[in-house]
Amino acid sequence: MKVTMKKLALTICLAFLLTSATPVLAGPPLVMLDGAGGVGANPTAWITGSTADTSFLDGWVQKPSAAVWYGYFSDIDTQFAGVGFHFGIKNRVELSWGRQVASVSYGPLGQAFGYAPDIVVDSFGCKVNVIQENQFGAFMPAISVGATYRVNHDSPTKNLFKAMGFGDNDDGFEFYAVASKVVTQLGPIPLIFSTGFAYTDAQQRGVFSFNDDEDIIFMFDFAAVVPLFRNWDYLKTVVPGFEYRQGVDYDDGYEDADTWDVFADFMVTDNIIIAVGHLWNGSPDTDGIPIDGKKFALGNCFFFMVDIDF
Repeated sequence: MKVTMKKLALTICLAFLLTSATPVLAGPPLVMLDGAGGVGANPTAWITGSTADTSFLDGWVQKPSAAVWYGYFSDIDTQFAGVGFHFGIKNRVELSWGRQVASVSYGPLGQAFGYAPDIVVDSFGCKVNVIQENQFGAFMPAISVGATYRVNHDSPTKNLFKAMGFGDNDDGFEFYAVASKVVTQLGPIPLIFSTGFAYTDAQQRGVFSFNDDEDIIFMFDFAAVVPLFRNWDYLKTVVPGFEYRQGVDYDDGYEDADTWDVFADFMVTDNIIIAVGHLWNGSPDTDGIPIDGKKFALGNCFFFMVDIDF
């Protein structure tokens, strides 16, 4: 299946590479955890750098966006950090890279591994915009499909889950389809809706390695674009919202808890966004080990990120 998925990912990326397009009205998305354009955990359908003044090479390549992330899972005493990067091609294709590092050195998760190395996951993504927002009418959402290849570098989690009878693969693919829309017809405040499905073999997005099975999960995001101080040079807009990502449930018994988070994106300037939020991923047991029955849960997490559009 891995070979077939690689061929499919390459086909998706090449299919629209030379397709011309008109600007996306919603503007560039943020850089999510795995580097793709999205919110935090879920991708959106828009391509980064959608306007003429954010492109170069005669409009072929949109200027990139980059972000750094930090979070702390208090229930399991684990920190994570991330860096991501993406850029668009001809406003139809987005290429991305992201790295997540989970530091389990001092928490009970590190004790469960018997030693305390960092867990490092690299993600390489390609997203293709199939239908642009408003292309066939005012209520038409942007629709995109994408693929993400993730690799877990020499993580102790692989041997741990192998011993437990779950998947122990070092890498895996995730495919997704997503529709995103900015709704301005309901009032003075624009509302952002995004929803989609992902076909994945990852366990906690690859941090707990990758399964031999696959599952289809549901994703949903909502946000509101609220103007603050129109006459200020800084902090003109805040975007509060929430997102949901369904946990996987594989045939071998492995199951992730669902993920919910609330956030606020502060648009400091036209090019810099600072986001803060709180995430819930199930309830670990009383010892802080991320296992709740057969579900693997990480608990509560405070996070913040800085996103820069070049």
